[in-house]
Amino acid sequence: MDIVKLGIAGVYDLDPERARTVGWEAGAPPMPLEELIVASDAIVVATPADAHHEVAMAAMRAGRHVLIEKPIASTLAEADALAAMALDQDLVLQVGHLERFSAAHGAVTGRMGKPLYIEAVRVAPFKLRGTDVSVILDLMIHDLDLVLALVDAPIESVDAVGAIVSSAHEDIANARVRFTNGCVSRTAS
Repeated sequence: MDIVKLGIAGVYDLDPERARTVGWEAGAPPMPLEELIVASDAIVVATPADAHHEVAMAAMRAGRHVLIEKPIASTLAEADALAAMALDQDLVLQVGHLERFSAAHGAVTGRMGKPLYIEAVRVAPFKLRGTDVSVILDLMIHDLDLVLALVDAPIESVDAVGAIVSSAHEDIANARVRFTNGCVSRTAS
């Protein structure tokens, strides 16, 4: 049996000092994006959301698989283009909805029967990080993903509201999702 050694080929960041620091921490050299793509079998895109489309498309044009942090892109059109490119090139394009794979989620789902009501609230002081997209795409998406994984029924209706308070996108949001099996969830971020 062949042993496959997995590792990080390199690290790219617009800020060369940050690239050196992260590269040192990860045990991988900093390198220009084009060289990193050539040196890799797959790319992890962990940039501000407005750069996801450009970086992921460059990687897929070079035939590389992509794991992209959420949100997949800043717009639906960009997300659709990424999905089409992955399908066309027969590449894996995965969005990092990693909360579903946490130990806490595993413990809850192992004990849960048929949920009737789910409430998820994420409230924290305002931080500039993540303001390039709405709180819905930055944080609430995790809770909505978990709810959809927990409830084995189609969605019947959604009532939602968001408001812009301190940035250019929704900073607060509340969503109530009703499922055909009677379960109701409320998420707030």
